[in-house]
Amino acid sequence: MSWIDDFAFKNKGVKGQLDRTAKYIAHVGEVEFSGASESDTAGRRVKLRLIRAPEELGKVNPFAKFTRRRKGHVGSRFDVSFAEIDGSKEFMAETWLADWGDSPKGSTITLALNAESATHPFMYDRRASKEQAGTRYVATFVERGDDEVFIAQDKVERAEQARRTGRQQTLSNAARIMAKSQRFRDWLGETTDIRDWSIANADQWLKDEVGIESKAELDDERTPESAAKIIKFHRVRTRFIDWQESQGDSHDHY
Repeated sequence: MSWIDDFAFKNKGVKGQLDRTAKYIAHVGEVEFSGASESDTAGRRVKLRLIRAPEELGKVNPFAKFTRRRKGHVGSRFDVSFAEIDGSKEFMAETWLADWGDSPKGSTITLALNAESATHPFMYDRRASKEQAGTRYVATFVERGDDEVFIAQDKVERAEQARRTGRQQTLSNAARIMAKSQRFRDWLGETTDIRDWSIANADQWLKDEVGIESKAELDDERTPESAAKIIKFHRVRTRFIDWQESQGDSHDHY
């Protein structure tokens, strides 16, 4: 059973279980094999090029927010599931982020592997050339902490927001800021039958859409019912952020 199946099994019967699982995904996307190495000192490594969507071009490497390996410190640790796109090869590997890079040729990552296979798992992969693409995979990354527990990325995001602003970024606070935002009301004006929205009406719409009476309910993760409300809020926020990005806006505050 893979990690994603395991999460789904644990959350069986909870509406939106895949949404709950998704918060643990640090990155998912297509990658292309660029090279591999193995030595007694550095161990097994693989370099992968990130295949990014057109709207992502020019944006910083998505692994820039993680820790790369440096003297005396290991990089961020990931469990990664690899599924070959044009083949049947599938495997999982425990990895550490050794390095990442951005260049005119694209974004890359280098991973240190803790693979128990007798041979390097990427030994027979095809390197990209002018004539053909390299072996490609859909890769799903889940970050694992020092305590062996998977790290929820939404909590990392809130902690980073708190570090930047000097205040804790709870979901209730994120909802409050979002409801007061003029751009949120602009979004509602474009996506609903009502053109003009006041802050109070936008706030009430958000509560009704999520199924809460108070935004404080979003800070309670103890029950399946509260988890379902949190999932609904994340769906609304994702739709709003997607719209903002299509408009070329920033969304640093929620």
